[in-house]
Amino acid sequence: MSVSTSGVCVIIPRTVIDSCIESGGFADSFYGRYKSIDDCPTIEYDDFILRVQYDNLGCIDLSFFEDNGIELSKEVDGTMFWNELCVIYKGSLLDYPCSWISVNPKERKAWLSSMEWVEPSRENTIKLSGKSLSFDGKYKHVRFLGEGGFGNVYLAQELYSNRYVAIKSLKEKKASRQNDIIHEMSIVSKFNHPNIVTLKHHYKNQGCLYLVMEYCAGSSLRKKILQNKKIDIPVAIPWFVTLAETLQKVHDEGIVHHDIKPDNILFTKDGVVKISDFGVANKNIGTLAYIAPEQRGNQNFNPLDTRIDIFALGITLLETVTGENPLMGKSVEQAKEILDKNTLIKHELPIWLQGIIQKATHPKPEFRFQKMSDFANALRSNFTPVLLDSKLIKAGDLAGEAEKYLHRKKWEQALKCLNTALHVQPDNLMVLKSKGRYHLYRNEISKASECFEKVLHLNAKSEVYKELGWIQLELGKYPEAISLLNDFVSRNPNDPEAHNLLARCFFEVGHYEQTAKYFEILIDRFPNVTCFKNNLFISLILLGVKPTDIDPKIAMCDNPFRSYNYWVLNEESKSWSYDSRPFLKNKLLFQDYRFEKILKNENRVIFDFGDSDAMEYSNNIITFGRKGYIENLINRYDGTTISRRHFLIVNSKDDVWLYDLASTGTFVDGKLVAKKKFLHGLHEIRVGNNSFTVKSDAGMLL
Repeated sequence: MSVSTSGVCVIIPRTVIDSCIESGGFADSFYGRYKSIDDCPTIEYDDFILRVQYDNLGCIDLSFFEDNGIELSKEVDGTMFWNELCVIYKGSLLDYPCSWISVNPKERKAWLSSMEWVEPSRENTIKLSGKSLSFDGKYKHVRFLGEGGFGNVYLAQELYSNRYVAIKSLKEKKASRQNDIIHEMSIVSKFNHPNIVTLKHHYKNQGCLYLVMEYCAGSSLRKKILQNKKIDIPVAIPWFVTLAETLQKVHDEGIVHHDIKPDNILFTKDGVVKISDFGVANKNIGTLAYIAPEQRGNQNFNPLDTRIDIFALGITLLETVTGENPLMGKSVEQAKEILDKNTLIKHELPIWLQGIIQKATHPKPEFRFQKMSDFANALRSNFTPVLLDSKLIKAGDLAGEAEKYLHRKKWEQALKCLNTALHVQPDNLMVLKSKGRYHLYRNEISKASECFEKVLHLNAKSEVYKELGWIQLELGKYPEAISLLNDFVSRNPNDPEAHNLLARCFFEVGHYEQTAKYFEILIDRFPNVTCFKNNLFISLILLGVKPTDIDPKIAMCDNPFRSYNYWVLNEESKSWSYDSRPFLKNKLLFQDYRFEKILKNENRVIFDFGDSDAMEYSNNIITFGRKGYIENLINRYDGTTISRRHFLIVNSKDDVWLYDLASTGTFVDGKLVAKKKFLHGLHEIRVGNNSFTVKSDAGMLL
């Protein structure tokens, strides 16, 4: 290995060679420019001082030496000698001497001072122990750029124009495959697309194919990720919109890239993003960490399926904004498990971006974006660019904080952030969407509608179908809700909340068989989502299936909602009847996805009846009904104005709800509860002529 220097012969000790082998490169360890030998850095390694003068930095892989049986060091009579690896002048390798030089400290000063300057060769060939790399007489070598799965890349200069080009020497030796590469790259280059690295020229030498490509001096996406750990979302999204739109044009011509990854996304010195290496990838292999599941170990997949590129671009987007590719280094089986269990995204990302990445990388191609243009539109419609405007930046930061509070169900903090953000920028789409979700989570349907209507007014292509479907569901407009939610899940199949909302539509209109079949599919797809099991259980009950005939894995799952529903079925028969299923349905609890991770014993709900000590409960399900029915936790009042099972409270930390069970009526703060009511603050409850208050000991409802 050698570092490109201005006439300096580089001697490399074994410790450095070992580290180079481990890191895969030497260039990143030494970088700079020095005008004279006296300005060179001094680097100490095991009592050996290495002095290096730089000009155009480059490196030659150790394999060049190892493949030709050339030793790098040897010991003679207790003295270590090092091979004089090469002599370089301004980036051009001139010769390959094999003399041995002792680096005894007493000798190094004399060696450095006696070093001879060597004039550069006029030939456009790099010689390595009898082997040569030709540059076709039209280009002069500048430096080695890197190595990929396809071969090596060199920086060269066009003799007649002095323009820099990248020359790729391909490993592929089959003439038929070489011709295919030339044909495909020629087609792509004819597009003359500003975001595609173009093929300028090609030639063959000694059976090796060389591609003369446009040189992108702004490095690769891979290097940007390594340098920055990850790329900020506002910076990355415009790149990927451009990439998706560019790939769509190529796909329209019947060409699939097959190897989209950060290494093949390059930038010009002006920052223009470009796609490289069309036609170079092995269509049957690709790069393992980026290939779609249908490619893994499957020789019969369709190589012209454009959804292969969609998957790879989705993985590349994830790696860009997080700095990690969860599939890197994973076996076929491990990758399949990650994708099937929906554990690909491990970092905190905006909900809209998670949904897009999940859709692009779905293990089943029919559930991905079907076109790159759909991918681009999803990114464009959901992303609001943060310009260099202090107000916009502040609004974006507040929206991000609000999303964190909403996720933790810190309602007061979330609302404060959202209101402040809207004061700063009233038309911020991200803030309006978050405000709409805030109202949805609290069942404030009219306020939620106002927010999402404004979102659509500002951007008609905004992805809010789930939220609009949710609103229609709560309004009882089931056909409209089904249409909107069905459209959403077809494009976002990894969203369990959306699936649960759609299934609830079928449940509410009494299509229990369809509901049950849907949940069976969902349980197979999401085996760890317990709310699906509860909802399947009550769907089967309403179909007339006896609890004892239901799979115990479904009927007996550890879930407070399922426990409550099983309890209802074991009450005395006068509380319900199989022959009166609409009535039974009103006593059963369909579990919303928000309670998938219901928190136990986090909150004590206090009932103050005014005439005695307050009653406290930390149960997740707190039941209230007519006096004399011991199945209820609270049964203080008698009379026909109190139903046998009147209402219940679902109690989870910072998320407490009252469900009216089709009773004679439940009033919260003077208003009749139709189905359910979000409890936030101190509330007066009235049933019949009886009133009492409900609050939390820890102030979680306050």
